[in-house]
Amino acid sequence: MNRHDSRRRWTTALVRLLACVVLLGLSCGGSDTPTEPDPSQDDPLPDFTLRDENLNSGTYQDSVSFSDFDGRIVLIYFVYAPCAGCRRQLSGLSEVVDSLHSAFSSGAISDSVVGFGINHPAAKGDISMIWTEMYTNLPVLQDVLTMIGGSQVPAVAALLECGDYSDYFLIVDRERRCVKKTRSCELQSKCGLNLSSPAGRAQVIDWASELDSTGAITVP
Repeated sequence: MNRHDSRRRWTTALVRLLACVVLLGLSCGGSDTPTEPDPSQDDPLPDFTLRDENLNSGTYQDSVSFSDFDGRIVLIYFVYAPCAGCRRQLSGLSEVVDSLHSAFSSGAISDSVVGFGINHPAAKGDISMIWTEMYTNLPVLQDVLTMIGGSQVPAVAALLECGDYSDYFLIVDRERRCVKKTRSCELQSKCGLNLSSPAGRAQVIDWASELDSTGAITVP
């Protein structure tokens, strides 16, 4: 083998290696931007059961299953209890749910919408900040750690494919399919939604109302 052939084969091998690295990164969800779910193709999200740790919730210290809400529209926010901005997002979600309950009572929507938060396992010791630093009567379920690939990760965040956990917001339809996944925070450059702002809350109300009436979300 001459020097030219050796160099060409080495270059070809390097290109293939780089291509594999890129593909591996894509398959592991390397992007911080959530992909838009397609409910026409998605299977129902897997069920899970966690303990509600919000002192102000009607299900405080009860085990709550995702499937308990089957047949209803569900709004979920992944919270990190010590984070003040995260708590404001959760408080905003509570306002959204209250508004949608009022809309249900008046007949503006046909189904009562439910919502809950899921707290990061690393913030378990700070869960009391959910009710001492703000007010929400939504269930706040305490996530737990599980082993995946030799590493401990938040179990439900991994189950629902919510990346590095914090700031993720999901809308789930009556068949338990994810129809909207985005990030909600106060940094516009990072997140596509801000539940702590009136505009952000109005957007979620529009999404839930459209999902209730048409079974889909087309509003960006």
